[in-house]
Amino acid sequence: MIIGGGMIFKEFLPRANRRSWTVSCLKLLNPAVQGSAVSKGMKGRGYVIASGYGKLKETTFRIGHMGDHTVGELDALLGVLGEVLRG
Repeated sequence: MIIGGGMIFKEFLPRANRRSWTVSCLKLLNPAVQGSAVSKGMKGRGYVIASGYGKLKETTFRIGHMGDHTVGELDALLGVLGEVLRG
């Protein structure tokens, strides 16, 4: 997926027919970027997302989208996420 001029993740997890309706799990493109660092960087900018868990903790992150969210709010989150991932 391309956000803000650069690719930030390479795939959704799990496969298409097993995904959740309430949270998206995304595999990080750059192995040097850790999921926990991404969630910490987002928290510092006012957003709460989560790293993966178990053996995927540092190679994935999760974005919840259940509840009262607008497309504009998700677009803003993705813009900030792109900034955090680019450092």
